[in-house]
Amino acid sequence: MSGSSILRLNMYVVYLLLLCILVADSVLGKPILRPSRGHNRYGRYMIKFMDGCDVADTARNMNKHFSDYNMNTKVRHQYKRTFHGVCVEDMSLGALRWMMQQGCIEYMEEVGMVKATLDPEPITMKDGNYLNWGLDRITDKVYDSDYNYNPARTGNETEIYIVDSGVRRTHLEFGGRAYYLNTFNDPLETDDCFGHGTQTSGVAIGTWRGTATMAKVTSVKVLDCQGEGTSDDLLTALNKILDDRPYGNAVVSMSLTIDVDYSYIHDAIVDLINSGFVVVASLAWYNDDGCYYFPAGYSQVEGRGREGALGQFKMVEGGGRLKNFENH
Repeated sequence: MSGSSILRLNMYVVYLLLLCILVADSVLGKPILRPSRGHNRYGRYMIKFMDGCDVADTARNMNKHFSDYNMNTKVRHQYKRTFHGVCVEDMSLGALRWMMQQGCIEYMEEVGMVKATLDPEPITMKDGNYLNWGLDRITDKVYDSDYNYNPARTGNETEIYIVDSGVRRTHLEFGGRAYYLNTFNDPLETDDCFGHGTQTSGVAIGTWRGTATMAKVTSVKVLDCQGEGTSDDLLTALNKILDDRPYGNAVVSMSLTIDVDYSYIHDAIVDLINSGFVVVASLAWYNDDGCYYFPAGYSQVEGRGREGALGQFKMVEGGGRLKNFENH
C-alpha cells in the first residue's frame, strides 16, 4: 500500500472515530461536536463555553492539561465578546476526547475557510489618463462612460479598516495615509504578499484612482500569501477593530468570503455596526445572489457589487437581497 493510501486510510479512521464520539456523547447529553460544515485543513476548533465559565481560567486549565500530557494542542485565541470561548489548534483525538468530557464546554466546531474575492480591475485610458471604470460609474447618473470622477466628498476624517491580505503602506497612491493595526494569520508577515489588500486599499483611498482620496486605511491582515485565511483569525481581527474604535467616521471593508455562515462572525459584525461602524463586503463576483455568500449575505452589511457591460448594476438592499438596476 502506498504512502498516500495509508494517509487517506488514517484520515477515514479519524473521521469515523469523531463520528462515534459525536453520536455517543450527544446521546449522553455531553457537549456537542458539531459536524464539519467547511473545509478545515488547519486542525483548529472553535470551543464555545457555557455562561458562567471564565474564559481566561478555562483556557489556562486547557493549556496545562495539554502540556501535562505532552500534546501539541494549544489555545490559539481567547474570545470574550459576542463569542464566549476559545480557538484551539493542532487538535488531537486525545485532546478532543478530553474536552468533550469537560463541563464548561457548550459545543465545538471546526473553523472555516476565508478567501479573497478576486476581481481584477479593468483600467481604461482616456486622453492619456487612466481611470478605473468604478470611479467613472459612481458619479454618473446614466451609463455614458465620460471618464470623469467628481465626488461631492473626499472621505476626510474617515478611517477604513481593510480586512484582507495586508497593505503595502509605502505605495505612492496612499500618500502616507496607510497604517497598520495587526496581523492575525502570520505575525512574521506584516506586508501584503498577495496584493489583494493593496488593490482594494487603492480603490478605497488612492490619490489618483481612489474613491475617497482624503480618507486613510488601516491594514488588518487575515489572509496569507495565497489569499486564504480562517474564521477564527477573522473573528479575532473584528474584535480588535472594535477595541481600536477611532473618534471619526469608521468603515470596515472585507473583500472576502467565508465558506459557510458562522454565527460568531455574524454576531461580531452586528457588534461593530451597533458601535457605529459601517461594514462593507464584496458580493463574491459569482453572478449569483449575494445572500448565498458571507459576510455580504448578512442583512446588516452593505454589499459591493459589479456592473456588467450593458450598465446592469447589482447592489444589495435591505435583507441582503440583490437587485438589478439598469441605467439608473
